[in-house]
Amino acid sequence: MKKRIAALILALALTMGLTGGVVFAADEETSGSCGESVYWEFDEATGTLTISGTGEMYDYEGDGTECPWYPYCLDITSVVIESGVTNIGLGAFINCYKNIESVSIPSTVTSIGISAFYGCTSLVSIEIPEGVISIEIGAFADCTSLESVSLPSTLETIGNSAFYGCTSLVSIEIPEGVQVIEYSLFGSCTSLESINIPSTVTSINNSVFAGCTSLTDVYYAGTQEQWNEINIGADNDYLLSATIYYSSIGSSDPDSTGDSVSSEDSVDSGSTDIGSADAGSTDIGSADTESSAENSADSGSTDTGSSSDDSASALSIIDSETTASYTPGSGSEAIIAVDADIETFVSVTVDGTVLTQDTDYTVTEEPTIITFTESFLETLTEGDHDVVIAFEDGDVQTTLVIEAAESSSGTDDTDGSDDSSAAEVGDASNLALWMALGLLAGLGLAGAGLKRRAAR
Repeated sequence: MKKRIAALILALALTMGLTGGVVFAADEETSGSCGESVYWEFDEATGTLTISGTGEMYDYEGDGTECPWYPYCLDITSVVIESGVTNIGLGAFINCYKNIESVSIPSTVTSIGISAFYGCTSLVSIEIPEGVISIEIGAFADCTSLESVSLPSTLETIGNSAFYGCTSLVSIEIPEGVQVIEYSLFGSCTSLESINIPSTVTSINNSVFAGCTSLTDVYYAGTQEQWNEINIGADNDYLLSATIYYSSIGSSDPDSTGDSVSSEDSVDSGSTDIGSADAGSTDIGSADTESSAENSADSGSTDTGSSSDDSASALSIIDSETTASYTPGSGSEAIIAVDADIETFVSVTVDGTVLTQDTDYTVTEEPTIITFTESFLETLTEGDHDVVIAFEDGDVQTTLVIEAAESSSGTDDTDGSDDSSAAEVGDASNLALWMALGLLAGLGLAGAGLKRRAAR
């Protein structure tokens, strides 16, 4: 008997040692706090997460695993934020909340945090209530099912990439009061057909409409003369080729909305080109060097991220100190140097996702240098990735290129010779093998003990 007990203890010890002492915990908590006076509760029966209380929610940096409701991220189908809560925290529902279909936001909320609903791929529509003043960077990026967005008249700022990659979005109206349409705001919104732009807008930054291949109609609330004063950044070709309806609000009947001019008609008639400061220029998005200083301040004249002196922005990439490419497994660094004061640095966004400082990148000064960590770079797929570096006085945009992985010396690529992947698979296989062997050994010893006892 003692031998059998000893054998079972040995088997348990072997199993615990091989699994790192993991013990399965009791059920996760279904309620708790998420602010000084803000609380959450998850109803497993209905899939509803309710956030209540007064004041601000906490921010959750990183990949979202720090959120207290993270264990239920795939079970949450609706989010109800009750009156009294004043913000939606950074990263509150980032990345893994694939099944959220509806979100209810009260009028007490004034801001929606960075990447708050990033990657909520089942969210079809969202109504932002009156009272919300700001929607931060990447707040609804990659919400690929999002078809309808209602923005309030109280809205003043929309962060860059806030609706990046919303591939089902068909139309949207930007409310009066917004002055700057930020970088990559609607980048890769491939279904976007029409947009309403208020007369308060003074700048449309780089790549706002990059990849908006379906954009055909732009309804502008001001006059053609006001439109021509807007600074339109680079990589907005789809905006420039759309038909502009002046002094208009969106309508299914373009003839009823006011005067319309396409960019081609503008050139043919000799009128001012959209995005150009020179009335006779056919180079859309560039300024004639002979025009006056007042007429040459077009921010679209040079791609932000270039160190050209023609750029209207004071911020630029320092090419001589920048290495914006990386080859997996090479041990090389990807660095972007910006001619900007580090004291005004705000954030780094890659493909619409706001990165976490010190985890995904580091920042040093003289000039401001962004160095991406190897652990972050290894998560990116091969190809080009959009990078936006935000400062208090403006943003710069560039491209980070991930090259094809280098082949191991003397190894045939067809063998699947990614050493790190092989090691991970091997480690997992070995762990399972040792666990099985440990259990078999314990059972064998126990069986031997019983056999000896029977022989006696």
